[in-house]
Amino acid sequence: MLTSRYLLPPLCLAFLIAVSAPAAASSVTPTVCDIGKTVNLNARASWYGPGFHGRKTANGEIFNRHALTAAHKTLKLGSRVLVENIENGMKIVLRINDRGPYHGNRALDVSERAATALGFRDDGLARIKLSLCNS
Repeated sequence: MLTSRYLLPPLCLAFLIAVSAPAAASSVTPTVCDIGKTVNLNARASWYGPGFHGRKTANGEIFNRHALTAAHKTLKLGSRVLVENIENGMKIVLRINDRGPYHGNRALDVSERAATALGFRDDGLARIKLSLCNS
């Protein structure tokens, strides 16, 4: 099985640790995403934020639109995924903490912060490649 490694830039890593990890796991510092399996090669992603900020997610934590998190219909909650915006090549590692999207033909809903990092906040939608990170 072929795998690749994706190193997070230092600033991205610092932000991931500061706002995306749950409080109980804040001492864990994920720095590398060993790509396991590509889930979707040409999927669509959207983002959600203001209307859901402060509400409970499917895993019980409070949704923070400024965190690096995402919603997927079937991936295991707590999974980390590498998301690549196919249109601009920007990549980021996100943690699945919610279920969705439930609108349209979309594979992933990302937080507002993740959409900004992936460069599609203003557009609202992006074509993405979605890969699971090995634990």
